[in-house]
Amino acid sequence: MQHSKPKRRTKVARQKRLLSLLSIALLAALAATALAAGWRFELIPMPEFLAGTRGEQTLTESPAPDSQEGGQPQETALPQESMEPLEETAQPTQEPQETAQPTATPAQAAEAAVRILPDLDPASWNTSQRVEQTLDAGYHNTDFRMVSVPQSAAVELDYFNDVAFLGDSITQGLYIYDTGLPNAKYFAYKNSGPDSIVNRTTLKNITGTEEVALDALAASAPKSVYVMLGMNTLRGGGDERYFAYYSQMLDMIREVLGPDVPIYVESMTPTTAETGAERPALSSEYVYNINCLLATLALEKGCYFLNVYDYMLDDTGHMDPAYAAADGIHMNPTGYARWVECLRTHVVQ
Repeated sequence: MQHSKPKRRTKVARQKRLLSLLSIALLAALAATALAAGWRFELIPMPEFLAGTRGEQTLTESPAPDSQEGGQPQETALPQESMEPLEETAQPTQEPQETAQPTATPAQAAEAAVRILPDLDPASWNTSQRVEQTLDAGYHNTDFRMVSVPQSAAVELDYFNDVAFLGDSITQGLYIYDTGLPNAKYFAYKNSGPDSIVNRTTLKNITGTEEVALDALAASAPKSVYVMLGMNTLRGGGDERYFAYYSQMLDMIREVLGPDVPIYVESMTPTTAETGAERPALSSEYVYNINCLLATLALEKGCYFLNVYDYMLDDTGHMDPAYAAADGIHMNPTGYARWVECLRTHVVQ
C-alpha cells in the first residue's frame, strides 16, 4: 500500500505524455494538410496542458492579415522552395475562343491545325529584324511574324500564272515591273480599300477596264488569291472601319471562290523613316501593330498570313531605301523583286 501512490503518479504521467504525443501528431497532420491547401501559419505558444511547460511552440492555423474578422482566411503564396509538387495543377481561368483555323488544306479550315512553332529566343520578339516564320493557328493576338506562313522551297515563276492578286496601287507594281509577276491575274485598283470591295464599287483596273472586283475575281477562277489592301484606308484614319470591312471582305471572297481556294492575307509593307515622320498613320511602327491584328483576323477567317513586311526592312526598322520609291510608300523595281522572292519562298503546297 505504501507504493500505490507513486505507481498511480507514474501511470498518470505516462498517460499525459501519450496524450501530448498524440496531440502533437494530430496537429502536425492538420498542419501538413493545411499547408498543402495553401494556408498561412504563424507560431503561438502551445497550451500548458499539452506541453507541460511554457515556451514550447507549434504551428496553428491563422487568417491572413488582410482578411476581415470572422471571414475566410485569404490564400497567401508560399515560397517556391517550400511547396511540394501537387498532382493537380491550376487550370486556365479562361478557355481560348474557338475560331476557324487555317490548315494545310483550306477546305478543312474547321479542323485543328498541327502546331509547328519551334522554340524561339524571346529576344527575337518585338524587334524590327527578320525572324523565322511559322504557320501556327494556335496563337492569336501575337506578333504577326510568329503566325506567318513558314519558308518553303522556291516555286517557279509560272506557278503564279493562275494566281490572283487583289490590292491597290502597291499591288499594281507587281504587274508594271518586269521584276514583278506580270503574268499573274490582277485585280488592283488605285485609291481602293476593303470598303470598295465590300460595297461592290465599280473600279478601273490596271488595264483601264471598269469592273466590280468580286465579280471579276470569281470569273478568273484562280487557284489561290493574295490580298494586300489598307494604305489608302489607314492614311485617312479609321482603324475600326478598316478591320470591319476587311473581315467582311474575306467572307465575301470565300463565298465567291469557294472553300477550296487558299486565301493569303499579305502584311502591309513598311514605309521609310522620312514618310513615317511626316505621316504617323503610315509609319512602320504603326503598320507593324496593324499587321499583328491583321494576322489574327486572317487566322480567324481560315486564311494564311504572309509576312512581306520583314522583307522590306532595313536595320533601323523602316523600309530599306534601296527598295523604296520616291514617296516612301511604294516600291521601286528592286523592291518588287524582293516581294517576289518572298512570294516564291512562302507557298503552302
